[in-house]
Amino acid sequence: MAGDDRESAGPEEERTPSWTLELQTERASRLLRTKGLREKAKKQQQRKAKKTIPDRLAHTYLQKKKEKTKKQKAKEEEEADWPLFQALGVNRT
Repeated sequence: MAGDDRESAGPEEERTPSWTLELQTERASRLLRTKGLREKAKKQQQRKAKKTIPDRLAHTYLQKKKEKTKKQKAKEEEEADWPLFQALGVNRT
């Protein structure tokens, strides 16, 4: 039989059956995979921690800039429409 090489190979190879080797390699690969995923997550967390503060500052800066431009545009539109309101007799309050 071609599949029974283990039995005829000798006492050295019979110490560890093939299913035991498969389990060991599967377990080792699983451990390496989880270790790799943990390391990847840890590195990602560190990168995120480094970026967090500057990103927050940039976000608040941009948010304030948007609000400021909105207020400025509203004020400019109001100033542009003011002669029309004056002609209608509306007082500025």
